Amino acid sequence: LFSNIGLVRKIPLWTKIALLLVGVAGGALLLLRSGAGLTGRGTIWRAFLDLFPQEPLIGVGQTGINAGGEITQRFVDAHNLLLDPLIRYGIVGLSIFLIILSVMFYQSLRATSLGSAGSLAILTAYVVASMTDIQNDWIHLSYQLVFVLFAAIAAASAIDEHQRRSASTQTLVRAAT
Repeated sequence: LFSNIGLVRKIPLWTKIALLLVGVAGGALLLLRSGAGLTGRGTIWRAFLDLFPQEPLIGVGQTGINAGGEITQRFVDAHNLLLDPLIRYGIVGLSIFLIILSVMFYQSLRATSLGSAGSLAILTAYVVASMTDIQNDWIHLSYQLVFVLFAAIAAASAIDEHQRRSASTQTLVRAAT
């Protein structure tokens, strides 16, 4: 969708983003209408949210989760990309996480605008998959974390390569004039 191949190149970026949002919203509606539900996530999320008032700023950590009750002890994480760091690391930890994720998405969008959409696809898949089942804890190395890091590296490499090409093109233009 965000590549520079053939006819896709002629579609304005805002149209591509609108198409993506409509597709995601349509898919979400189909899933919600299927009756699958959240398979108990509401109960897990409520149990974890009950821990939030104990330490809203810095979080309860794993110790607080282990002491939280039967549901939090059994499931160990909140099964949600945003809720887990909020409970575990508090508002401070969630803020840091959101800043890092925002920078990664910004860089991925920049790389996408240059024709390299792989990093944005990986990050988007990661975020969507992590809304109902956290995919990593950002401390222990996992294949999900490796994919996210590779996505960030791929975005940075695409941007760097574009900047190098632009600089060398400018140098050639200056040399020719």
